[in-house]
Amino acid sequence: MVGCICDTESHEHRFDKALLDKGTLQGILRSERPDRVVIEVGSSAGWVGQVVRQAGMALQVANPNHEAWRWPNGSPRATVWTL
Repeated sequence: MVGCICDTESHEHRFDKALLDKGTLQGILRSERPDRVVIEVGSSAGWVGQVVRQAGMALQVANPNHEAWRWPNGSPRATVWTL
């Protein structure tokens, strides 16, 4: 999995990658203590969401098939979507 840790106040962020399994995810959630976890709809979303909720964290699920995630008018632009 690839994850982005983002401070919403300072906008500082970093990307990291790890194998996606329950133990690794639980460790990341314990060490980072995010206010909110945003995941993409997919085959792992069910169990990932369950782990996040069990950790007592807010969960938001993004659907990249939704119109808001598409490039406007089919033309790639530098667009930032804030969730």
